[in-house]
Amino acid sequence: MSNHPPAANQEAAPAFKTTRASMRDGVELAIDYLVVSETGRFPAIVELTPYGRGIAAPNFRNEATYWREHGYAFVIADCRGTGDSQGEMVFFALEGKDGHGLIEWIARQPWSNGRVAMRGSSYSGTNQWFTAREQPPHLSCITPSATLWRPMQDVSIFILLKSLMLMWFTQQNINNQW
Repeated sequence: MSNHPPAANQEAAPAFKTTRASMRDGVELAIDYLVVSETGRFPAIVELTPYGRGIAAPNFRNEATYWREHGYAFVIADCRGTGDSQGEMVFFALEGKDGHGLIEWIARQPWSNGRVAMRGSSYSGTNQWFTAREQPPHLSCITPSATLWRPMQDVSIFILLKSLMLMWFTQQNINNQW
């Protein structure tokens, strides 16, 4: 281990700010965000995730510096009932409404130019479809990847998969109890 400071081209982890955003029903989501600068208004990339906001969690937080260098604010929020967010996590029940609330919260921030895009895969990818269905006015695009199905088109498959996944999660919780 070296006692020397990092070389000039090695950047320390970006300093995120942490806050909360209130949803329509009063539940608050925990949010970390990184802006381009303290002055100006910028488009934002957001990830709404049940996996955690931290750097060690399976999320896209590690891309924040890249997006900031290219003129975008980066926002990552814990889904309702996960991480530091309030409320109860009900599998894919309120992600659309919470996504809508989060998009509109971002659009009202002094650092936002009102254009918001979503980023994420798996659960964080699938919840983008539910958010888009709510038609938030400031949602510019979604980039879902590794989604489990096409929830906008495959409603019957979604209901079946949701039921099977809930049974599996319930069984995992029963097996992992002390």
